Amino acid sequence: MTTPNNTPTNTPIITPITPITTPLKINLTFKKSLIQWTFSIEFGTPPQTFNIAIGTTSNLLWVVSEFCMNSIGNACKDQTTNFFNTFLSNTILGNYPELTIKYIKGSILSDLSE
Repeated sequence: MTTPNNTPTNTPIITPITPITTPLKINLTFKKSLIQWTFSIEFGTPPQTFNIAIGTTSNLLWVVSEFCMNSIGNACKDQTTNFFNTFLSNTILGNYPELTIKYIKGSILSDLSE
């Protein structure tokens, strides 16, 4: 069986990704008390603003949600701000598998969302 343009139906249609060619401008802030550079970024619809610390040990960017405070591990017990509120987001998709991110000193277990 083929589609109108004679492409077999089991052949995936791949849309090419266009690279971003416009330079990205980020306003950096140096936090003396933490000795690190940070920047603000927005996620979700409606947008939620977060202050992100720049790291050099990984190319991954992860944002903590309110689920970090659950009774399973209470991993974020010392964090009081900068949580992504999934209940305020109209566009979050969940039910993704768990992901373990390994670092030099330890690891993070996370549920992926999009």
